[in-house]
Formats: sequence, structure tokens, C-alpha cells
Amino acid sequence: MKLVSHYAPNQTLIDTGDATWLQSYESIVARYDKERKIIHLGYDWDYSKTTMKYVKKFINECSGSTHSWPISELRRALQTGAILLGIAVHFEGCLQDKYERL
Repeated sequence: MKLVSHYAPNQTLIDTGDATWLQSYESIVARYDKERKIIHLGYDWDYSKTTMKYVKKFINECSGSTHSWPISELRRALQTGAILLGIAVHFEGCLQDKYERL
């Protein structure tokens, strides 16, 4: 079962039980693996300032943080493998295919 909620029009959260997905317009831009506590980012995670705003909100919610942080911290975590707000963040690329296989 998929539970759907919205941050804003065209910014959709989809909870599939073991993961939460962030969809921006028609693209899946992030997936949070609840068991492993890893956020996977898709190709379009930094498509626009608005998309990045909601990716940051998604990461904060997944981590339980209310800390304000610059997008440069996320870029650094992606490049170095550093932990961001207690969560591993990885670039995975095409999350759309994985979502469509659910």
C-alpha cells in the first residue's frame, strides 16, 4: 500500500512501508531507505532551487532534524561520503525505474 502526502503542489511524498519517496513533478528525486537509514538521490535532485528546497526538507524530516544547512553540505556529503544529519546520502541516479517496479 502506498500512502501519499504533499509538501506542495507537484512535491509529493510516497510512503511504501520500507521506503519514502520524494517526487517533484514527474521525477522521483529522492528515496529514504528506512531500515538502512540511507537517502538515495536521483538525477533531478538539483534540477531547480525549488526542487532542492524540498529535497532539503525531505532530508530534515527523514533525519528528524530542524537544523538549517546550506546545499553545499549536501554536495560535500555526496562527493566525500560524509554523513549528513546522521544519515548517509548517496547519488543513485535513476530512481524512477525502481519506483515504477514497485
